Amino acid sequence: NIQLQVNDPLYSGLFKAAAAHQGYQQAVKHRLDGDNFDWKELPTGAYTRQLKQAWPHLHVVENNQQQKLFVYDGTKFVVPPGAIEEVLEVVDTCHMGFPKAIGYAKARYYWPKMSESVEAHCNNTLDSLESSLRREDEKNTATSLKLTHNLLLSALLHDIGKNSSPLMMLH
Repeated sequence: NIQLQVNDPLYSGLFKAAAAHQGYQQAVKHRLDGDNFDWKELPTGAYTRQLKQAWPHLHVVENNQQQKLFVYDGTKFVVPPGAIEEVLEVVDTCHMGFPKAIGYAKARYYWPKMSESVEAHCNNTLDSLESSLRREDEKNTATSLKLTHNLLLSALLHDIGKNSSPLMMLH
């Protein structure tokens, strides 16, 4: 139940980000004022305009601190722009790939162009993980080569020392 989650400290960051985003607050005001505006008159970059397709599904909830947040279809928090990166980190915590991350995100959240941003985040995370693994593999290979070289050199010197006189070692 979304009403039970409104005051959950886990979601306080969403409410704070919404309160800090002027465009989000303007969209909330439009909704609370009864939608008395013309979509065509909204500036091109207005956050409210980004919510046009979702608008019929949005309503406003308020937490104990009187901070307001949109809810989509009564079940999903509408993530303010300033909180998207943080939510992406949560959504992709286990690095299970795009299909699972988008499934998790769609079950709990909504924001404009969500699929694109989740996919981009997963791809960036995958690239970073692959790069990190490659660097770790290269480091391990170099360490392994040094160790092998040192072991061979040590064995060679040991064999030379065991089977030769000190004069033969100088040749």
